[in-house]
Amino acid sequence: MKSKLFLLFLLLPALLLAQEETNLSKSSFFLKLKAEYNDTNRSISEKFEIQALQQVRSQFPIKEIKLSGNRKLQNTYVIYLQNEEAIEQVIAQYKQTGLFEYVEKNQSGIAGGQKFEVLNTTPNDALFTRQWGMKNDGSFSLSPAEAGADIKMEQAWDIETGDPNILIAVLDSGARINHPELSGRLWTNTAEVLDGTDTDGNGYVDDVNGWNFAYSNNDPTDDVGHGTNIIGILASNSNNGTAYTGINWSSKVMNIKMLNDQNAYTDGAWAVDAIYYAVDNGADIINMSWGGGAFTPLQDAIEYAASQGVILVAAMLNFDNDVPLYPAAYPETIAVGSIDPDGDRSSPFYWNPNSGSNYGPHIDVIAPGNYTYNITHTSDTNYNIYWGGTSQAAPHVAGVVSLLMSKDPLLTPAQIRTIIRDTADDQTGDPAEDTPGFDNFYGYGRLNAFAALGNALGIQENDFNTTVSIFPNPIIRGTNLTVLSTSSEILKIELYDVLGKRIFTTEVFALSKEIDISSISSGVYMMQIFSKEIKSPVVKKLVIN
Repeated sequence: MKSKLFLLFLLLPALLLAQEETNLSKSSFFLKLKAEYNDTNRSISEKFEIQALQQVRSQFPIKEIKLSGNRKLQNTYVIYLQNEEAIEQVIAQYKQTGLFEYVEKNQSGIAGGQKFEVLNTTPNDALFTRQWGMKNDGSFSLSPAEAGADIKMEQAWDIETGDPNILIAVLDSGARINHPELSGRLWTNTAEVLDGTDTDGNGYVDDVNGWNFAYSNNDPTDDVGHGTNIIGILASNSNNGTAYTGINWSSKVMNIKMLNDQNAYTDGAWAVDAIYYAVDNGADIINMSWGGGAFTPLQDAIEYAASQGVILVAAMLNFDNDVPLYPAAYPETIAVGSIDPDGDRSSPFYWNPNSGSNYGPHIDVIAPGNYTYNITHTSDTNYNIYWGGTSQAAPHVAGVVSLLMSKDPLLTPAQIRTIIRDTADDQTGDPAEDTPGFDNFYGYGRLNAFAALGNALGIQENDFNTTVSIFPNPIIRGTNLTVLSTSSEILKIELYDVLGKRIFTTEVFALSKEIDISSISSGVYMMQIFSKEIKSPVVKKLVIN
């Protein structure tokens, strides 16, 4: 087993963060007023100038008090001291006042991905072939690859490509807002007007394009590249002959910046407030490709999002151990680990021999994460940047979740989580780790977009008669399909697409039939097989690659 490193992770190019070392601030902390002491009609200064706090405030001078968390309740704040202090002593004195539900140290955290740039010219051909996680033919050039070690996106797109009414919030380092591949895909706050005031009354001035919590302004432009890569995975414009294909072709992305130019949050309030902002501005899904230690305000924010029906997806992070990090370890999130192009758990990632996809009992599924190409934050035409990490795995899951919601908006978060788990491909990785059923390394298995959407569509095989079979399945176009019954004469075969349109029908009157499928497009189909001695048809799902 790899030795654990007890070092602080300094991002880009990076030492590893020791999860055993939580990044606790010495000059700031969270506190939450008890309901009886929280008069929402009083200003912040009025709330904190009461007699019970005067002595502690004089002993530990305050630089600033900021509202954080739920802005509707106005009960959670971050206090920033003028100097670094023995923070445990400060917190103890605030607790002794009896005014607060909790007083906790502020936290910092990091993103879960690293960047690499290919030093060659941009190719003129379509770049979808680089996106091994969506379609893996085994020819990926940067690392060993296994054909089929992907999430079956081509078949999934036969079922759903995205609903423009679904909103995915990406809480990250921001985006290259004017990138052509994101044209028309980024959410704008139509209730806000650029006039120097908080037009919509949500607490943020001129937040037309979202908000930058790391630098407290209305410009969520990416200064690292992490967020642009992730948003590209989710929503790069598709079928336009340029660059890469996004998992979702139509839904909007709410771009929220809460990581700084070091790809980290040094103030836990950035993460907390970003979650509330996303929920209160209508996000259906939140992607969180970052993490750190647990703290109550973050848990409150996650629970608030879940209570509003928002689906939460989080990266496991990249330290190759089972130390739980948050928000991935909160029970409300779908926690995502990473695999390599050969289907095995990423251990290590390309950027550090001591890295690896985290694991543990809270993991849900694994998805493609290492060597993940997409658009970048510094150029509209440079497509040679790839990242690697569970940060990149998480948006694969968030993207598929958005397609599930597009197909059936009435699905609950619990139902979607169940679908993602139940349709995952089990035992696809290293057999020493990927054991039957749930395991701590691969969770319930590798994300399968096609199977998930097929489940949501209600496409279910009817296998009450196991004497009827079709093979090979999946089948490659150009290969004849065989339909076989070992007991009862086949009378008729019908083939339907996922929208219920009948593609062909043929009479048989035999125990077997070969069917030429060369003229049928790749995708998912349902085949009904009528047999002489069976009243109801046997229904088989057919996948054509």
